[in-house]
Amino acid sequence: MAKKQIDEDEFLKLKEIEDEIARECKQTVKAVAAWRYLVLWLSSFSNGVLPGKGDANHYLSAQQSSEFAFTYDPEENPDVLVILAQNKIFECFCDIGIKCAIIEPDGVVIVIKDLDINGFFISGFSVKIQCSLAVNDKLLRISKHAKEFQIGKIEGKYNSLLDKISWKVTDIFDVNFPIAPDLKAAKFL
Repeated sequence: MAKKQIDEDEFLKLKEIEDEIARECKQTVKAVAAWRYLVLWLSSFSNGVLPGKGDANHYLSAQQSSEFAFTYDPEENPDVLVILAQNKIFECFCDIGIKCAIIEPDGVVIVIKDLDINGFFISGFSVKIQCSLAVNDKLLRISKHAKEFQIGKIEGKYNSLLDKISWKVTDIFDVNFPIAPDLKAAKFL
């Protein structure tokens, strides 16, 4: 059987196709792994996830909600609220496909997109980060100005001498997500 020679243009086209397939596969694996981690994290606490009450599919427990914080700088970036998460949740949220957030009087709802990629489908859903009244009051005031949010990573360092944890923002995912006024508006984003 004779070997067929391919010219350089055909070879480059095949290489581009191969690279595209590799990118899609990597993206699929990252997205499925993020969903897997989120499901494991949601079910890993003793209280579990509370069912939603119409404004979110799931309410995070107090312990899960305590893994989040919020920061807002009206002078530097008045349109953006930053939702801070610990390392693994930060990575998960970067890969999972966030649609938007909704700031409500009793917490923040994060709406997650459907995953529909390369034959994998997982229906999107929403989780509510429950906050204290003091935090909710601040978030409601911020929501009048902030139109978008970002996800940031925080890391804690425990000081045994002072019996205190100090927190530091170590990364910001450089994608802005919209803040919707309510669930009805979120459906159209």
